[in-house]
Amino acid sequence: MKKLKPYLYGIYILYFLFCLFIAVTYENLVLHWTWDPIDTWVSLMRLVLKLAGIGIILFGSVLIIENIHIKKLKKRITKLNKKIADLESGSHE
Repeated sequence: MKKLKPYLYGIYILYFLFCLFIAVTYENLVLHWTWDPIDTWVSLMRLVLKLAGIGIILFGSVLIIENIHIKKLKKRITKLNKKIADLESGSHE
């Protein structure tokens, strides 16, 4: 899990930087490339909703992986606390 989380964070950050880049430079990109897949406001809203949907999926996957990692760590802490309690009770006999 530890090795996977930095990659997911990287993908998540790169995705939102890409969305920010598109949002800020949209007019310049259209004028420079003379390519415009968005010809109406409805198309613009569809693009924004698609980008938001992908972002929500990425964010959800990060949250799920973090929660799995937290649960594993809590189980490990519980086992170690039990082991400590067993060692303490055994040494006082």
